Amino acid sequence: MRICLLIMLSLVYGVVWAQGVSQSTESRVMAMASPLTGLQLASADGVMSESEKSVSAQSTNQSEPYKSRWFTANKIHKYLGLGSIGAAGLTLLTIDSADEDSKDGGIHETFARTATALGGAAVLTGLIFHWDDFKLSNGLSDPDNLHLLLTTLGTLGYAKAVDQAPNDSHSGYGSLGAASMILGIKMVW
Repeated sequence: MRICLLIMLSLVYGVVWAQGVSQSTESRVMAMASPLTGLQLASADGVMSESEKSVSAQSTNQSEPYKSRWFTANKIHKYLGLGSIGAAGLTLLTIDSADEDSKDGGIHETFARTATALGGAAVLTGLIFHWDDFKLSNGLSDPDNLHLLLTTLGTLGYAKAVDQAPNDSHSGYGSLGAASMILGIKMVW
């Protein structure tokens, strides 16, 4: 239950904060606020900051072929979300391995907790790296807003299922969470 509360507070704070930042101070705030400034994504409209221009100019002067980076903000966010779906699938496959007589759910519980943690990390990295993609004024017609809503609901479904276990009533929450997570990721892919 505490995980759900923490995720919701983070979501509300992140969206409200993101809507209040003016465009003129955006790069200055991001440079000061985030220790992961090097992982920040470029804006969708193709505008580059001064530091990105200097890096781009240096890389074009060296005449080396382009090499994609192993870790970028977008890859981290994407792999956390996909890992969450994978762990949810493994949780589904290991339903029979949960020992009903003991408090420990075995590998089934481990996969469920992993799906919840990866989903929470995906939501958190989405708020950090893609906060400027969310516009409350666009409502649910914007795929980014639907992605935010569905994947957050998916993570909350995972968390509720873990919280309700080992009761039989937790499977609906986990299934709904996984379906919401899959649909939310499909919205932007």
